[in-house]
Amino acid sequence: MTESQSSVSRSPQADPTRVPECPTGRWWVCALLGAVMIAGGIFVLFNVVVASLAAALFFAATLMVAGGFQIAHSFAARGWRSVTLSLVVGILFLAGGLLLATNPLATSLGLTLAIAVMFFVSGVVRLVLAFRHWNDFGWLLLASGLLGITLGVVLILGFPWSGLVVPGMLLGIDLLFNGTWWMMLAFFVRRPREGSILPQPASVAG
Repeated sequence: MTESQSSVSRSPQADPTRVPECPTGRWWVCALLGAVMIAGGIFVLFNVVVASLAAALFFAATLMVAGGFQIAHSFAARGWRSVTLSLVVGILFLAGGLLLATNPLATSLGLTLAIAVMFFVSGVVRLVLAFRHWNDFGWLLLASGLLGITLGVVLILGFPWSGLVVPGMLLGIDLLFNGTWWMMLAFFVRRPREGSILPQPASVAG
């Protein structure tokens, strides 16, 4: 086997088993994960209100866990000032998480407002960048910025009802996209690319 053939056979493009996220022998695991994510995404989209409240509770739980770790870390800090600062931050995170967990509806509404503001502000920034870089496909930034501003305005105008559906809808869409990616990766790994060169056994010198 020549050196060029050996280099081609070892290249990641020619060897579909060289996919660390999904090896060939376990392609079905990736397919199963993708199917579960897609099913979960469909379920969430049909139950967006429940999913929005669940997302709010998850956010609250994340704050409480972060607060607990911060409090535990404060006792390992050196110096009274560092201990006090770390302890105060941890208590605030923990108290905030507990407060949000007791009222997931208000948490969902707050998350929706934060998402709306993020869309609007990022849209404005992209508009400014579009005119500064108009010669470098600036029209794409312009369209993206207008879309972001529109989404932010729609969410704000639809408030508070948008707070009942937006977090759950975003979660469902995210699950659908991730599940589709895992499914495509699994079938890509299962079926090798056409024209891939398999490694040939080295000839024995006579």
